[in-house]
Amino acid sequence: MEKAEDIKPYFSIITCAYNPDKEILKKCLTAVNDLNYPKTGYEIILVNNNPPHAGASLLGPLNIHAGNLAEVREYKAGLTNARLKGVEKSKGQWIVFFDDDNQPDSEYLNNLKELVRKYPAVAVWGPGNIYVKFIGEVPGYMHGLKGWYQEKHIEREIYGNSPYFTNYYPAGTGMAVRRDVITAYSRLIREGKLNAGDRTAGKLSSGGDTQIVYTATKSGHSVGIAPGLRLNHLISCEKANIGYLKKMIYGVYNTGLVHKEANPALAGQLKIPTRAGFYYLLAKKIVAHRFRIWSPHFITEIARYAGTLQSIFDIHEKKAFFELRFLKRVYGLG
Repeated sequence: MEKAEDIKPYFSIITCAYNPDKEILKKCLTAVNDLNYPKTGYEIILVNNNPPHAGASLLGPLNIHAGNLAEVREYKAGLTNARLKGVEKSKGQWIVFFDDDNQPDSEYLNNLKELVRKYPAVAVWGPGNIYVKFIGEVPGYMHGLKGWYQEKHIEREIYGNSPYFTNYYPAGTGMAVRRDVITAYSRLIREGKLNAGDRTAGKLSSGGDTQIVYTATKSGHSVGIAPGLRLNHLISCEKANIGYLKKMIYGVYNTGLVHKEANPALAGQLKIPTRAGFYYLLAKKIVAHRFRIWSPHFITEIARYAGTLQSIFDIHEKKAFFELRFLKRVYGLG
């Protein structure tokens, strides 16, 4: 009987692109094409999400030629729709999602295959070393905010099976998912059992990543991050500003319905915020930032705070109190 590791291709790399920065996309696909791994061992699927017409191509202008690279089109906008299209067209035993602004290290697949061999119980892996690289001129304060763009550095593998979001839950950037898990996730989406939104035009929430992870943990599998999985996260100057960043942070933390849908028991773990608690924590944040309430660092903290509180209200299906709605309006958080 043929072993899983002998099936070709063993890895399917899926990159979903919605109106991407062409130069950054080219850097991504060039790095993926140059991975130090046998070309017969992996395929590359570029999903052109919401193209303007049937003949529209992202690959054509990039002048990238690879026998294992194919472009497919998904006309319904949204990251989840694009991912499902890529998965539908894929053949690999492991699916690796690189965003269109990711630049993986050349040993990414070799190190991933070693992780698969060493930790068979882990069904979802993510990178433990992410290096944020700004493209073009950006405000100086942005260099102190790279953590919000997923900059991280760990020295050892961290994994487990917690039913609740924790530090070793992989994000979507560079996420590798075993075939049985992504198949189960796709089925839940198509059956309408998972409906919470993912990134679409004008919306910066990213709940699909978390729901993939929950699909694995609820099935008894472990998930984790590893230092051997390394990549650059390329950030264009259009995204390297406080206006974009605060909305992205708010969207990431305002994903309560995503968590509740995948893990209904969460509602019993979180208490509805009180006005007294809201004022107390807000005052602490103001003092901690020395009353610089319009500094970039304070604004990012407010975006996280507001997103988290709104998320809890959503989980309990309650309307947020006026003070939170006012705070969101003042800081332009929707």
